[in-house]
Amino acid sequence: MKNRGVLFLNGVIEDDEFVKNQMLKDDYIVAVDGGLNHIERLGLTPNLILGDFDSVNYQKALQTRAEIQKYSPDKNATDGEIAINYVIDQGYKEVMIIGALGNRIDHMLSNIYMLEKLSDAGIKASIKDINSEVYLLKEPMQLLKGNYRYFSVIPMTSKITGLSIKNARYELEAVVMKRVESVGISNEFTHEIVELRIKTGKALIIKSMES
Repeated sequence: MKNRGVLFLNGVIEDDEFVKNQMLKDDYIVAVDGGLNHIERLGLTPNLILGDFDSVNYQKALQTRAEIQKYSPDKNATDGEIAINYVIDQGYKEVMIIGALGNRIDHMLSNIYMLEKLSDAGIKASIKDINSEVYLLKEPMQLLKGNYRYFSVIPMTSKITGLSIKNARYELEAVVMKRVESVGISNEFTHEIVELRIKTGKALIIKSMES
């Protein structure tokens, strides 16, 4: 099995130490365009740098020992999606995405929706920053509490059916939740592991720090 793939995007990273503590020794690190700036600041070494180099200097990339894949700015996919296609094609079974959230709502939503593409390829995927972790739920999941207090269930499809939640403040059993409803927001961990299950549909699971 391949090592974990870690994608560094050009979004906001609020806590460098948090990111460093997430890294494993044998991670395959992909700098997605301006994500190279984060990697250098963190003192990490990229294995691959890819993008159209509109947010990082190409000469800086050439000074590394990493493989480089340069794309035209006139393309039909974001640099983030190209990176995700790469880890899918390379057969990674686990992917962590850093720097996927931030001030650009359009990019942030696109990055979050990419979890579905990774999940459909059979990849265990997550987006992480100091304040939250994001996952896609379509099969039974054990959600670890860690340092978080809250978790939310947000349908991605028009509705999800058969939603069950155990070991949480608000437990559910085989309910229907619509995308236009906010009933799944700000549930609370009461145990170290929450059990989640749905019958049909797909949902985002977002762990959040105390507000």
